[in-house]
Amino acid sequence: MVGLVGTLIEGDTHSVPEWQGLLKVEASSITKLVNRNVLKKAPGAGGRYRMDFVGLISDTNGSAFVLPKVFDPARRPANSGDLLRVIRCIQLFERRSARNRRSGNVAETDFLFTDGESLISLFLSLLSWTRDHGLHVNDRDSLVTDPAIIDWLETVERGMALYFPHGLAFADAYGWNKSRSHSDLAVVQATALLDLYNSLNSISHIWISEYDAIIEACKDLLADTEADVQQRQSLKQVVLEADLHATKDHERWLVSTLRQWLEKRVPDGHALSLYGVNAFHVLWEDMCRVAFGASEISHTEFASQPNVTRLEGKISLAPQRPDLIASVPEGIVIADAKWYRYWRGDYPGTPDVTKQLMYELSASPSTPIVGNAFIVPVPDDGAAVFETIGHVGMESDGIADTRFRPIAIVGVQWNKAVDCYVSGVPLPTFREFLASLR
Repeated sequence: MVGLVGTLIEGDTHSVPEWQGLLKVEASSITKLVNRNVLKKAPGAGGRYRMDFVGLISDTNGSAFVLPKVFDPARRPANSGDLLRVIRCIQLFERRSARNRRSGNVAETDFLFTDGESLISLFLSLLSWTRDHGLHVNDRDSLVTDPAIIDWLETVERGMALYFPHGLAFADAYGWNKSRSHSDLAVVQATALLDLYNSLNSISHIWISEYDAIIEACKDLLADTEADVQQRQSLKQVVLEADLHATKDHERWLVSTLRQWLEKRVPDGHALSLYGVNAFHVLWEDMCRVAFGASEISHTEFASQPNVTRLEGKISLAPQRPDLIASVPEGIVIADAKWYRYWRGDYPGTPDVTKQLMYELSASPSTPIVGNAFIVPVPDDGAAVFETIGHVGMESDGIADTRFRPIAIVGVQWNKAVDCYVSGVPLPTFREFLASLR
């Protein structure tokens, strides 16, 4: 666990009972998480499962947020700012993936889950309305016999007239007293806001403290409200009644939001909601592409590509596609983004190395490869935005095989990569740094 309550780390491994306690979800939700590859069976015996997901996991019993494995609680606990940055990255990746799917550039992203986003959207919408308008109130006009508040038209119409030689007097004076009181709809509003606040746990704390006046007002109102009014069926009736009579635009917007909340929070359904990705390496690759900048050249333009020869002819296979590729004055820069924790002993394996070598070896002799690297994330506790933190090479009997030049392992600060991703602005000198590696 990290500093934020209700947060976990991608890659954590636990037993099923442990996961149920940590995620605060129903037992049936654990089965669904396994079926959706959010929890994957860990190697070895013992029935332990590894978290292969980043984002929000929620059902009607509780929720938790899973942070990317780049957050190492032993180095620095995550804070609410980190959580917000991760949410923004997921939101941006969702929008970019949707554009790519429409253009036909990539296959359907079955590792992206968006059904849980509605919880966040509902909370922020309801919080925004409450900040602007407060808890819903009813305005009432009451007719009173108070000489301090005189409505002469009402007094002339209703009052007893007394005639005197020098004029007219009224035995009673009438006026209107305007009063405001919290409505039944405010009870639903307070219930929904507190429910979403508690369900989203650490996420909701990004936007509002538990000591905020809004939270206190919601608690005070519910403390003064009879228990039967707070029953779910009564809440539903209040919302349906308000839907029939609400005429002002801002009130109708509130009613609509509360209806969505009632539909979302099914009392016995334990509906599982996910918002995030269960293959975060794909998001890291997209982040590196933005930080690197658009590639104006493809591997097929300067390198040979694989094919199969059959009796009836040759069949071209899928071309080689490095994650990052660019032309610089000195030649070509090639890199692949790898979602490895190098500081924890995670590093590229043999398939990664052989593929990266082939990117270079298949290049035309007239096209110099001046930079070939793996890009890995590093925590933001170092001074350099990017730095060479290791190399991968080929050896024979413990001696370096000079036929293959070493591939650099370059660490990029996580927060700097996030800033580039959110802003859409590449990292300055990233390409030049990779070109300087040879």
